[in-house]
Amino acid sequence: NDVVKMKGEPKTIAPEKPRPGGPITRVFTFEPGKAGKGSLTLEYRSIVQKDAKPTKTFQVKVVVE
Repeated sequence: NDVVKMKGEPKTIAPEKPRPGGPITRVFTFEPGKAGKGSLTLEYRSIVQKDAKPTKTFQVKVVVE
């Protein structure tokens, strides 16, 4: 996808009271690439079962002018 590119590595924001298996927040930063239309897909996967299918998928359409 040449329309958007990930900028750097994702940042992890830990909760105030972390617990094993508890939720965390990941922040991804993207920058525009060349003008055009495309899509961006993020998949939520297990870090333990790397070959497993994603349990959630999030997709957005992107337009860069």
